[in-house]
Amino acid sequence: MSLQYGEGNAANFSTAIDGPTVCLPNAHTFRFTDRAVIQPNDKFAIQPVVIYQVQTDGNAANGTNKWLLFGERPVFFFTDHLLLAFEAGFDHPSSGTKFYDGWLEKFTIAPQIGAGRKFFSRQCCAHS
Repeated sequence: MSLQYGEGNAANFSTAIDGPTVCLPNAHTFRFTDRAVIQPNDKFAIQPVVIYQVQTDGNAANGTNKWLLFGERPVFFFTDHLLLAFEAGFDHPSSGTKFYDGWLEKFTIAPQIGAGRKFFSRQCCAHS
């Protein structure tokens, strides 16, 4: 789990600096994330995730942008090096100006080559 908060130049959570405006000192972003990896055996793992963000650029006319995400990534391990991952998620972005507000859905299938039967097995190396 993580909680992030930034204001002013730090409101964009980036090393890049936004252009100076009279509103920038009032800009702020709050983000909550939570994720876990559940791997009951060497054939299956899943990573659920939740993200919630509230952001304003400091200009009251632009309102507050919000973002909510629910998702999961199940992975099926067929061998030590062959696996199949899926990713499904629901996003709900809404702009403070009401330009957009609604749900987005995604579903991805990804055959993968791995370095073992663990969720984060990404590289293989041998040590003597």
